Amino acid sequence: MASLSRAALAVLLVMATLGPAWAEPVPPEPRRAEGPTPIMQPARLDAVQLASWFLANPARAGVYALEIDVLELAELFLEEGEREGVAGDLAFVQSVLETGSFSYPAHGQVRAHFNNFAGLGACDGGACTVARFPTPRIGVRAQIHHLRAYADPTVTRNTLASPLASPRFDLVQPKGRAPNWEDMGGSRPGLPGVNWASDPRYSHKILALYDSMLAFAVEMAGTTRPFLDVVAGSFAAHEIEWLASTGITRGSRDRLRFDPQGLVSRGQLVSFLYRLAGEPEMQDLPPYPDIAADDVHATAIAWAASEQIVGGYADGRFGPGNPLTRGQMVSLLHRLAGEPEETGVAPFGDVGGSVHAAAIAWASATGITLGVTPERFEPQGAVTRAQMAVFLFRFGRLMGLPADEGADPALDTGAGTPTTPTVPTRD
Repeated sequence: MASLSRAALAVLLVMATLGPAWAEPVPPEPRRAEGPTPIMQPARLDAVQLASWFLANPARAGVYALEIDVLELAELFLEEGEREGVAGDLAFVQSVLETGSFSYPAHGQVRAHFNNFAGLGACDGGACTVARFPTPRIGVRAQIHHLRAYADPTVTRNTLASPLASPRFDLVQPKGRAPNWEDMGGSRPGLPGVNWASDPRYSHKILALYDSMLAFAVEMAGTTRPFLDVVAGSFAAHEIEWLASTGITRGSRDRLRFDPQGLVSRGQLVSFLYRLAGEPEMQDLPPYPDIAADDVHATAIAWAASEQIVGGYADGRFGPGNPLTRGQMVSLLHRLAGEPEETGVAPFGDVGGSVHAAAIAWASATGITLGVTPERFEPQGAVTRAQMAVFLFRFGRLMGLPADEGADPALDTGAGTPTTPTVPTRD
């Protein structure tokens, strides 16, 4: 092979020291089933455990109607709960029940854009003033404040850790009337009215959901499967796991899913390669008019331009959001490797005259590509995230990294890969 580029040498140096990028989940402390379950207590589950439980069930994940990622929402519950001493994980469970797994059924009074996660202001009948909140955080904060009003007999507006967000805080009288989750459903002797819900089984439903979350977290502890939508044994599963273990990928959307059938954009691939190279510090701005300084891929694109790994379009733009083609993918890897010469010809009938022909020939000779079929490469075809994982895995193996030879797919793509996948919003 010809001499490597500076970027490729950096890749080798960094990859030699990389270890697993995710930590194995820690099992939570069990809930005392004999009760009671205080509202004011530390959370047992972390945000990843909450979101993983939610996304593991397609019936829940498939009806999620919020714009905020479920992982980010779980983080808000834990952050706001910790500020007030309220168990944020149990508050998250309450919201799952109240909103129909964040689906906001049409027969209810609350809509997804209200940022109301616990039915604040909704009622069983009559005229209601359903609360609306400007942001998800304020909606979560209002729910946490309302829970503290029920649980803490000493709380006042002035002793809250954050400015009051619940419009119904003053209606909870006396404060601390329901310190445990077991008190939250139905009426209580000696207290007028009901607590959070009139359903006498309300608390049972919340605690049953919570126990299922705890059991799921215990089951997942000790596993290293990084993404919920990557099934063991599926196309590119091994390569995707490798990407996660090195920190090259951080997932798409809620960071718990990889979106293997999503398309890879030009900006995303450059960010992948930048992480491969150890994310060297860059002072320069990218030399393209369509890349703002605060673009998520700006530093990576500036690095790739300085290393002459990427080039723009004829009009000077880079097009960071444009889908990456298979030909562009191997050309970028070819440049990263120092553009070694390859005297052979790629065994594909559809690359003649392509500007990527030399790179494709090199990629074929080195085993980085095996083609969509043995006869076709499809240089203008879009690259899915799963296919990209396969390309990068083979490139890493070419660079001398340890790799499981038996895991390599027979071709670049798996059967059933859609032709119009969605574009992810992260990475």
